[in-house]
Amino acid sequence: MVGGTQQPRPGTLLDLLDEPLRGELGSLGISTRFSRGERLIHVGDPGEWVMLVTSGVAQVVGEDANGATVILDVAAAGDLIGEAAVLDPDHPQRMASVVAMSTVVVRRIPAPEFRAFLDKRSEAAIGLLVIANRRMRIAQHQRTVTQTRVSFQHIAERLDYLLDTCGYRTEHGWAFTVPWTREDLADFIPTGRTTLITKLTRFEEQGIIARARKFITVADRARLTAVAQGRTALD
Repeated sequence: MVGGTQQPRPGTLLDLLDEPLRGELGSLGISTRFSRGERLIHVGDPGEWVMLVTSGVAQVVGEDANGATVILDVAAAGDLIGEAAVLDPDHPQRMASVVAMSTVVVRRIPAPEFRAFLDKRSEAAIGLLVIANRRMRIAQHQRTVTQTRVSFQHIAERLDYLLDTCGYRTEHGWAFTVPWTREDLADFIPTGRTTLITKLTRFEEQGIIARARKFITVADRARLTAVAQGRTALD
């Protein structure tokens, strides 16, 4: 744990930095706490600071080409959010909102302090470029995916990604650190809720997932990953 930060998940900015840089970045700004459902960032607001997530899970929310709500990505411990509006002088407004799915604690870092850190630490700047490029690809895909033709493989990919981001192993399989309702999943995959329920029923019949009321767990992650990678077909 660095500066009160939960162990960063693989692929986050903190994960790409060595221990001294993690500590330095984690000491910037001030600690700020958000409750479940509270907005960390509002779309259209000016980019006056970035946030380093130290604990909890938040969803990055935007719109697709038709104006429908889409969960573009998920942020957890080790993720940096809000950097695009801070670093791009031509687009200094927030391009998406960020909403807490649980209690979320961040280091809120003013833009000048963050820029000064990147100026001094080229390794962090390079790591940020890698993360920003990956995040841009994910967001672009989420905004353009055809909701009416969502495949079993795509749903499996999204569920597998969520487990990497905010999942943990249990004695019965895998669960999420925050509850994902069918409505949340429909916005994240993204697809219509009726289509999602039909597809999830097939996963459940195959013993890959289990559903309790409105929430799901993953009973067989190995098979889920096989479907996600195209090694097993459910169609």
